[in-house]
Parts: sequence; C-alpha cells; structure tokens
Amino acid sequence: MTAGKKSEYFKVFMLVFVSMMVILSTQMCMNKGLFMYPSDYVHQQIPFYYHAADIVKKSEIGWDWYTDLGTDFISSYSYYLSGSIFFWIMAFFPNIVVIYLMPVMIALKTAIGGTGAFAYIVSYKTGSRAACMGAVMYSFSGFQLISLVYNSFYDITALFPFFLLSLDLLVKENKRGVFAVCTALTAITNYFFFIEIAVFSVIYYSVKCISGDFRYSLKSFLTVIFEAVIGTCTASVILIPSLFLIESADRVSDMLYGVNLISYNDNTIIPRILQGLFIMPDPCPEAMLFKSTDNTHNWASNSLYLPVFSVTGVAAYIKKNRNSWISRIIVLSFIFTLVPVLNSAFSLFNSSYYARWFFMPVLLMCLATSKALDEKYNLSYGIKIQTIALCVITVISFMPDMKPLDIRKVGSFPEDENTTEMAIQIAGMNRIPMVFWQCMALTVVSLLVVFIYNREKDNEKTVKQSFSAVILLTVIISAVYLYNGEQQNGYDKEKYYYSITEFKPDIDEENAYRISHANNYSSDNFSMIWGYMNAGCYHSTESNESDDFYQAVQGRPRLMKSEYREKDYPAYGLLSVKYLFNLSTNDELNVEILRLNTPGFSLYDKQGCYYIYKNDYFIPFGFMYDYCISEEKLDEYIEKNINDDKYQYKKLAMMRALVLSKEDILKYAEYIDTIPDEMLDNLDENTYYSDCNDRNSECCSSFIYNSDGFRAEITTNKSGLVYFSVPCSAGWSAVVNGKETEIIKAHYGLSAVAAESGYNEIEFKYETPGLRPGIIISMISLLVMMTYSLVMVKYNEKNFGRK
Repeated sequence: MTAGKKSEYFKVFMLVFVSMMVILSTQMCMNKGLFMYPSDYVHQQIPFYYHAADIVKKSEIGWDWYTDLGTDFISSYSYYLSGSIFFWIMAFFPNIVVIYLMPVMIALKTAIGGTGAFAYIVSYKTGSRAACMGAVMYSFSGFQLISLVYNSFYDITALFPFFLLSLDLLVKENKRGVFAVCTALTAITNYFFFIEIAVFSVIYYSVKCISGDFRYSLKSFLTVIFEAVIGTCTASVILIPSLFLIESADRVSDMLYGVNLISYNDNTIIPRILQGLFIMPDPCPEAMLFKSTDNTHNWASNSLYLPVFSVTGVAAYIKKNRNSWISRIIVLSFIFTLVPVLNSAFSLFNSSYYARWFFMPVLLMCLATSKALDEKYNLSYGIKIQTIALCVITVISFMPDMKPLDIRKVGSFPEDENTTEMAIQIAGMNRIPMVFWQCMALTVVSLLVVFIYNREKDNEKTVKQSFSAVILLTVIISAVYLYNGEQQNGYDKEKYYYSITEFKPDIDEENAYRISHANNYSSDNFSMIWGYMNAGCYHSTESNESDDFYQAVQGRPRLMKSEYREKDYPAYGLLSVKYLFNLSTNDELNVEILRLNTPGFSLYDKQGCYYIYKNDYFIPFGFMYDYCISEEKLDEYIEKNINDDKYQYKKLAMMRALVLSKEDILKYAEYIDTIPDEMLDNLDENTYYSDCNDRNSECCSSFIYNSDGFRAEITTNKSGLVYFSVPCSAGWSAVVNGKETEIIKAHYGLSAVAAESGYNEIEFKYETPGLRPGIIISMISLLVMMTYSLVMVKYNEKNFGRK
C-alpha cells in the first residue's frame, strides 16, 4: 500500500471517528461524560461491560452468579462480548473507566467499519471521494443508528466489510489466509451474526459466480470451503460452549409453519421495511407511523436507510446495471426481507422476526451509490422515487386511526398498559408528530442536496460543497436520531447515573443471598455493578434452566427478562432473596414511586434514591424439604382445585413441597415423602410464613461460592434432599461428604442433592460444557491456519514476487 493510499484510509478513519464522537458527545455532555442511551444500552450494555470486565480481571470465567439465577459466563455472554476483541481491549481498564470508554469504543468500531467499507468499495475501482461517501453512509446507516441501543452489534458491522473483502481477494486474486483469519474473528465475536454472515456469503458467492464476477473453479471453491472451515474451527473455544447453551433454548427451536412461511403475522413489518428505505429509522421501540402489535418487532433493526442519499443512488445504479451482481444481490436481499421464510433463513428459520442481517445489503447499497456517484450517473430516476415515497409517507401520516382516550402506562411491556375508551383520531397514524416532522424536514433537505448535486455534478466546486453538506447532514441526522431516541424512552437519567457510578448498598455481608428490584422503574441489572446476586435479570441468553423455572412459576415465557413483583413474594423465599430495592421519585418529598407492600418484607433503610426492604422470612441458600410432589400431580391439583391466580398458588405449594419428576420421586423415596393432598389445601400468606420457618429450621449454616462452584454445610436430624436455587445446568457435578452424588433436577430447573442424617459437607463443582474440546480444536485449528498462511505467503513470494 502506497503512502498516498495509507493517507486516504487514515482520513476516512478519522472522519468517521470524529463524526461519531461529536454525535455521542451531545449526550455525554449532559451526563457528566457518561454516555447513557436508554433501553438496552443503559439496562444491559453498561452493566454487562462493567460486570464482564470485573469477571475477567478476577479470572472468574466459569459460573457467573450475578446473571439471573446464575449461568455460564462464556456461553451466556458470547452473544454480547465474551469473544469480542473490542471488549478484551477494554477489559483490563478499571471497571468504572470501562463504562466511560464505551462511547470511545463505539466510535472506534464505527471508524474501523467505515475504513473497511472504504477499502471494500475502493477495491471495485471506485474513486476515493465517492468511496468515502459510501463509507460514511455505511457507518451512519439506519441499521447503525438503531444499533446504538445494542452497542455490541457494532463489533460485527466493523468486521463485515473486511470479511467480504477477504473473500473477494481469495477468489479473485488467490490471496490466501486472510479469509480464514476474518472468518475466525467474525465467528468468535458473535455466533448469531456469524450464522447470518455465513448465509449471506452463500448468496454472495453464488450470485457473483453466476454473474461472472467470480470465476468458478473446483480448486477455488474448495479453497474457500477450507478457509471457512478452519476459520470457524479456530473459534471453537467460544462456539462449542455457546452451542451447548442454545441447542435446547425455546427461542431457537420455534420454527415457522403454514401461512407464516409466506406472510408476516404482523401487518406492520413490511410497511416499516418500506418506510425504512426512504427516511431515518424509528426511535426504538417507538414508531412514527407503523407501531407493531408485538413489541419485540419494534426492536428488529429493520432499516435499510442510507443517510442523505437514501435510495437515489441505488435506484440509479440498478436502472443502469440491471444484470450486475451488485444489483442482483440488492434486489434478491430486498425480496428476502419481504418473505418470512426467506428472512428467517438468516436465523436458521427461527419463528421470531429478526432483521439484524440488514447491514449486509446496506454495504452493497453503499457500493452501488458510490459507483453511481463516481461515474456521475443521472440520479433523476432515484430522486423521483424518493419524492413519490415522501409524498406517500406524508399522506399516510394524516390517515385516521383508533386511539385510546386515556392511557396509564405502568410498565415497559404491552401487558403492563391499562387502556380505556377508544376513539377515531384524524392523523392518528402519526404517533409522534414532532419526531416525524423533524425526520421529514431533514429528509427534504437531504433530497434538495442530492438534487443540487445531480444538477451540478459536472461542476467540481459544487460537487465538493455537496459532499461536505452530506457529511454535515449525516452528523445532524444521527444526532437528531440520538436525541429523539432518548426523549421517547423516558427514564430518570440522574438516578440512573447515580445508580451506575456512585451508589453502593450498605447492607449486611453475612453469608450469601440475592437481592431484587421491586418495580420496572429501576434496572435489575444494576446489581451487577453493585456486586450482588439478583433474582431478576434482563438478559437474552442465560441458562435454559432459569427460563424453565421462570416459566413454571410465572406462567409465561421469560422473554429476556425475569420479573418478580409484590404478588410473587413466595418466589423470594424459593430464591433466597433477602432485600428488595424500590426506586424513589426525584421530587422534594423523595417518596417511593410505587409504595411497596410485599408480604414478609419490612422497611430496612432509605439509601440514596432507593427504599430498601428486608425479608423477615429469609431462607439461606440450601434448605431441606419434608415432602415432595411430581410436576404432573401439582399441575393436576391446581387445575382441579384452584380458580384464581393459579401460578401464585403454585409458588406457595413449592414452598411446602419440593417439585420433582416421577422418576426421581421413586428413586429417592427413602429420602423424602410424597405430600398428602390435604396439605396442599388453603395455602395463603400465613402458610407461607410457617413454611419459611420450617425450611429455615433445616438449612445450610454456610454457603461459599466462586466461579468454580460452591461449598455448603448442613446438619440435619434425618436424611433428605437439600434444595439449592442454582440452575441444574450441564457442567455441574456434586460431591457430598467426599462421595460423588447425582444432582437432582428440582423445582422445574433448579438443583437438589441427597444428604444423610447428621453433618454434611456439600460441594458443587462447575466446568463450562464444551470448553475443553473447544480449546483443543481452536489450538489445533490456529496452528493449521498459521502454518497454511505462512506456506501461502512463501508460495506467493516465490511464484508472483513481493507485492
């Protein structure tokens, strides 16, 4: 690479990096230097980075006690950060510094992705200025703007352009080894996106072969396969443990069937995709026009928007080059977005709607636009399409819709909303008018800039001015999107900042226990920062056994978040919750947002912005039951005898009897009796208190835990089963009094072991499933890849000379 070329890459890198830092700093300045974007960013990304950095520094990469009821760290965080080189760069900074560095790392990842996009576009003989525009469009596309909520998505969008470029170099120039390295980096960074990229790569390779851009040969094809396989195998240290976690997850196993294969069950999905081609995306999770009935669809990243140019350059390119591989892949990708079964191919045909593969066609749209700009195509055709689309969108915004006359929002999910009378409202489709008209104004200004450029594209001075205007407009559009996203997700920034950076609960440090948050106005994940185990958690890929327990006691799928509220007080006993945290308002009285009346809890203290309640009937980790009951019998009893709040009654019953499988009840009959039906009658708050006292009478006197497992001691008057609210996940083994003991699945997904009368020393040991073979495969594959790369370098030098 010449000095001039290096200078161009550096300029693109700095342009994107500085632009992103300017955009993010608009929020950082208002939060004392901490970037606090709402929703997933403040609730997940900040606590995750703080917590994960702490785990790495303590070398406790095993069982993570602080994520939900406990989970394997490597596999549970492989979707977010555990395999990301960007995280590992940050991990060794002090924890508090890590969260302040997060926006800098976002800017760095954006700049790396933009530089990769520039390199990819330039490789197709595109001029530097037009390629720079393409890099800027990729870096600040609609997909990227939405991904600010998630942060970890930027890890993949930074690597993807290099992945495609390395594939091109391998097939077209026989430059070997780089594709294997890029495959390994992509696979180890995020397995979900790696699957998407693998599917897209098949389409990419096939279309380019058919179109003649790739010259197909068996040797070339086998080389691609070899490097893809060896690169994937190199990432086994992350992939194999992740496979153990996700293989039995319900969200993975659900598939599409019947009419859902060809038609989306949510009629807002396609309109939102079309809208996302022409204007900046909706601020998550709101919608300017098309509000999804399924709240999860509002987070689906379904935007193909390119800042300023939108579809104008893409349309002009496709019109002039209908048979080019670029046009074919863009059109094919668009078809995939509209057909559920094709769209789901990128998530292995999962029934959940995801559009998180859109960044891949976005890169090709940027390439098409850059080619159109570089070759000075007439953009009139695209300008007409954009103008018509804006007119249609404006008309839709004035359409009437049914709206509630009154709404009281008491939570973050649709089922938490209480709506009353409905009425027809003119312009009801325009749900957030201020945001919508800001968006339309910026889109019109952008269209005007494109129009001026198109008219004066032969005037070098005007072209330079137009491109400068594009950069400025892109920054403004992104900053406005960021601002609107924060405004539409109301949260108390002052309290969140305090909870993240300053607050440390002053509660007792005796033994082990969990805490929990009492309402939706706080974040359950803040406990990760405080260093306390928490019964509630907002996390996508924790242990499947935690999901099983949650669904059994709450009667609904977990859906990324464990929530326990006042009526769920029996769960607090089952999970050894000792303290509840209830957020206060920020008015002068500093009173509780929702006064807490959880049975069994009394006010302990007021600390900072939290009212803290203590469980007067707290049961430590590890306690014995006198009776057990099968899952089937408990469900049958409740169905037959309980009419109201069946799942609440189920939790009360679980405090009285240990729920086991029929097989385990027979197997351990000498250790525990089956509960008589009459003992399940009339369970209520008072019986809960008495059951807590009974469980407390025979509980562990000590419970010491670390990432390798835990050690507990209990002295009992009789043999029995000791229950631990620890997920019964693969990887656990148990030793009781020096003898290996079977871990029994109890309470639908948690753990129990048999103990004899008298003193018992119980030790649970944990080893990440698949980690050992993963390490071995990764090391062998890495050695093969390095040897292969060195041989290929020598071969190329010998046969083609140094380049």
